[in-house]
Amino acid sequence: MNLSLLIILELEQSPVIQEKVGNRMRAYGEPSDKSDTFIIIEPNGVPDPRAPVSDSFLAESHLIQIDVQGPNHTNVNTVANEVRRVMWRVFNMSTMGDGLDTYFEETKRFLDSRTYEGAPQKLYYQNKIM
Repeated sequence: MNLSLLIILELEQSPVIQEKVGNRMRAYGEPSDKSDTFIIIEPNGVPDPRAPVSDSFLAESHLIQIDVQGPNHTNVNTVANEVRRVMWRVFNMSTMGDGLDTYFEETKRFLDSRTYEGAPQKLYYQNKIM
């Protein structure tokens, strides 16, 4: 299954995300409802093979950019921190140091953008991938 969709499925399980975001999550582009806090998930590059065994690999390292946007800075920060918690605990992915926390006057929205890196354990340990 696509990693972006797996992330959405996991985030939907969080009470914080359910309360503050609801169904305003989308992979590969903005959701149609941007009236409140929303999440955009996009892969950043292609997966990189990891964990070599014999003539194959057991995992791939992924870069995923997750943007949290909304009109309320406190809600955006709360949701971004919950996303970070889920990404670490469920997918074993951590943030890289190139995040962005800003306000866009044109859209009247705050943005918290973070790139996550790691080899998500939820995807592997069943079969070789290459």
